Amino acid sequence: LPQFINVLWGEMSLVGPSPEEVGLVERYTPDARVRLDVKPGLTGPMQVYGRGQLTFAERLAVERDYVENLSIGRDLRIMGMTLGVILGRRGAY
Repeated sequence: LPQFINVLWGEMSLVGPSPEEVGLVERYTPDARVRLDVKPGLTGPMQVYGRGQLTFAERLAVERDYVENLSIGRDLRIMGMTLGVILGRRGAY
């Protein structure tokens, strides 16, 4: 619920990269910082593409791809997949 309030205030979006801890952001290479170019989201590629099975580097690559290829269609697909994860409990942890 607190994150949804952040969406209403414009600090987050519905779909985007996962919010990140400051300590981890400090470890990002300049190349990986591109994921910080968009607002974090309530859901995003990591919530539906196996976040628990990916390494840190793989996770950054997935989120970078998301940022570099933004589209409403992709966001709608991620929202639909998120609903499937919530209802089916697959991919969640």
